Amino acid sequence: MKFAAQSWLWFLLALPLVYFVLVFDENRRKKRFARFAREATWKSIAPETDHSSGIAKARIWLLAMGFAILAMARPQWGSHEEIAHVSGMDIFFLLDVSNSMEVEDTTPSRLKKAKHLIKSIVDRLHGDRAGVVAFAASSYLACPLTTDLDYVLEVIDLLTPKIVSSQGTDLGLGLETVRKALERGAEDSQAGAGDALLSKAVILISDGEDQEGQVAETAKKLRDSGARLYIFGVGTQKGGPIPIRDESGNLQGYKKDRKGQPIVSTFRPDSLLQLANDVGGRYWNATPDESEIEELLQDMSGMSRSDYAERRFLVFEDRYQFPLALAVLLLLLEMTIPNWKRSTSRLLRMERGHKRGESSGRAGLLLIFVAVSALDLLRPSAAWALPPSVPLDTYLENQKGLNAFQEGKIDEAKKHFGAAQALDPSLQELQFNQGVIQMQEGDVEGAIQSFDAANRPAPDGRLPNSKLLGKSLYNLGGALTKKGDIPGAIRSYSGAIASAKAEGDEALEKDARRNLELLIQERQKQKQQNKKKEDEQKQEQKEQQKQEQQKQEKEQQEQEKREQQKQDADNKEQDSQEKQNQPKEYKETRKQKFKSVKLSDEDAERVMAELKNRERELQRRLKKQNANPHGTQKDW
Repeated sequence: MKFAAQSWLWFLLALPLVYFVLVFDENRRKKRFARFAREATWKSIAPETDHSSGIAKARIWLLAMGFAILAMARPQWGSHEEIAHVSGMDIFFLLDVSNSMEVEDTTPSRLKKAKHLIKSIVDRLHGDRAGVVAFAASSYLACPLTTDLDYVLEVIDLLTPKIVSSQGTDLGLGLETVRKALERGAEDSQAGAGDALLSKAVILISDGEDQEGQVAETAKKLRDSGARLYIFGVGTQKGGPIPIRDESGNLQGYKKDRKGQPIVSTFRPDSLLQLANDVGGRYWNATPDESEIEELLQDMSGMSRSDYAERRFLVFEDRYQFPLALAVLLLLLEMTIPNWKRSTSRLLRMERGHKRGESSGRAGLLLIFVAVSALDLLRPSAAWALPPSVPLDTYLENQKGLNAFQEGKIDEAKKHFGAAQALDPSLQELQFNQGVIQMQEGDVEGAIQSFDAANRPAPDGRLPNSKLLGKSLYNLGGALTKKGDIPGAIRSYSGAIASAKAEGDEALEKDARRNLELLIQERQKQKQQNKKKEDEQKQEQKEQQKQEQQKQEKEQQEQEKREQQKQDADNKEQDSQEKQNQPKEYKETRKQKFKSVKLSDEDAERVMAELKNRERELQRRLKKQNANPHGTQKDW
């Protein structure tokens, strides 16, 4: 036997801890009841309570949870063999790894952009075989056809210009290598799957710098073999220099030609587009968002896919039904075990319902005792007690909330106050108590709504009593103060003062007046701060205007200085032209400095012979240079 989801088994370790907590809670409840009455009198005052049923129910429930966890872990035993047929197509990636692909006119570079395109395409392939050929002046079968697409991605990461033996760009040679690799892959697929013929696709990614010019004929052979050619061009029309980096990737300089000038590699999409049109393929320029990949996949989806292999799987049988059925049966059994021996009154039936939903599980008589004893211990300033005239269920829930609030159990108090409010939503006292809890939790907006509802008439027209009204307005003022609504808080405290004065509650009136005075002082302080802030802003605006004015004056001075310099240059040029307008004096000077020298016949013949010899030597050098075409061969 094995488990398909073993991680669920860790939850089994929590069951002993849960059992310990349940036992501890049961003992705690017994001790609380013992404080109310001796154990010998329990059968007399609460004959319907079964104190031993709690532990029994806990054990059955925990056992049911254990089987449920086993079901979630999916136990398996028994197995059978299944055969899955693998269908797809053959896809070859032909990647240009010449030095020109290192140009960074495309972010981050042409080669890295090409690799990212291939990875995006491979991530969306399902069931297809893929291969990789890298080429420059020579080609290299980096990865034959395989269904292991993760291995294809690993090979793509390793491709660099150093992977090929010679540099340059020969698209024809790369296409020929792909054609032969596809033929070998077709033979393998036929050997494994009968006469099935797979569709073939070649995805070429290059910058278009083909320096051999033998690509058209090879591309047509590839088309005749049944392969469809897709071409992606990477690069920009502007191009860029070819960087030279060391093994650590640090820039050492840029590639130069024989004259020492940096080589600028240009992107040639026209040649790639013409190649795609010649063989009935498709061409795209690589874009930053790579939206062209969707068009490629949509076009490839129309190509037929055939079964080329089959895989055998050993499938284990799931047996989770058995522990799940046991868990359900145990839960049903746990529900049939009562917490009581018999029911005698409406109050006890109500308490059983509470016991199923509460972790404490108090008995009805004990709840009444605790609720009544808590009346004298609560402070109405924190939460409000209900008058005995309200329905019993609402009264008890509210009293339990008051008791929990006094003990600092805010979450438990919130639960009981909410249950009481659900029984009678119109009571302003319950709205007040909810506001107190919300203030404790930091829910200022909720507290404002609750206190505001507590000092308004109920839907049935019943008005809140004057004491509750004063307390609600007082607490509303505090909530509005926390929110930052100073005017609203002042109005609330003023209303609380009026209600406290009418009721004669001097303590509340004193507290409300003190808070009101503090708020008024805070409001005045805020006005002073706002005024100071406005003055600072005005001063800052004046400083900015002054700086702007100084900046304009400085720019004007610089403009005047440039105009003066231009005027001086014009004057200087005019003086120079005036000096040149003296032809007579200039000719006289030339006559004085230079004199004509007459050559003899012998000297003239000697000079002419020397000139002819130099001309013959120059022609000989030019002829020798034209006879050596390998001097301009490119290696990028």
